[in-house]
Amino acid sequence: MVSEKDANRLLAEKYAEAVNLKRLAALADKSPRLSGLFLPGITESYLTSRLKVMIVGKETRGWAKPKEVKDLTNTENYIECVMKQHVRVLRKPPSASKFFQFYRAACQALSDKKPPAADAVAWANLFCLSYRSSTPTRCLDSFEEIKELSRTLLRIQVEVFRPDVMLFVTGTGYDSYIKEFFDVTGSQRLVPKALWSFKADGIQAYRTSHPQWEKGRQYREQALVLMQEMATSVREQVAA
Repeated sequence: MVSEKDANRLLAEKYAEAVNLKRLAALADKSPRLSGLFLPGITESYLTSRLKVMIVGKETRGWAKPKEVKDLTNTENYIECVMKQHVRVLRKPPSASKFFQFYRAACQALSDKKPPAADAVAWANLFCLSYRSSTPTRCLDSFEEIKELSRTLLRIQVEVFRPDVMLFVTGTGYDSYIKEFFDVTGSQRLVPKALWSFKADGIQAYRTSHPQWEKGRQYREQALVLMQEMATSVREQVAA
């Protein structure tokens, strides 16, 4: 099994191939209300999980540039600091955030460790930048560039994390981007608009509502049950 250090090194190398700090700076000058760049790191708890689950959100509600970043011309330093920031946030208590409350519940439900690991599930986002603490689709001048960078980075994350199952908590409004970013096959509308099952580049995936939408709770719980069944199947195969 690859170590956490080696996995993050590989991830950082691939990020460095995709991230151009001069272009990021130009985007920030053009659209000052853009957030900092979102780059997930990978945790040992995820790597050692029998069933590897990746939760994919929409975009951060604002994401500051890490305080450790002193030199915006040093790509390696920038990427390392942003990845560490992601893991720090991942491990914080969920507080009032509906997303992180759901994330922690998913870790509790799906972790095969005792006690459950608080960071056993991977966290990614469909978009790597937010605009005015909301969707970058509103950043009309730069959206196409943001979308393409987001697609590239998310595909890097899927390549390195190698999830067994992905849960998109993005709601119906982002379905078109999922279809742009991935080769979607085997589509099944389990609950119209509320719970969609499909394969994303051959990986089992589900899409349901974002945790901020309280009325969608039962469908998010249903998605967790489906993934728990996958986890049980994996454990039984290992024990056989």
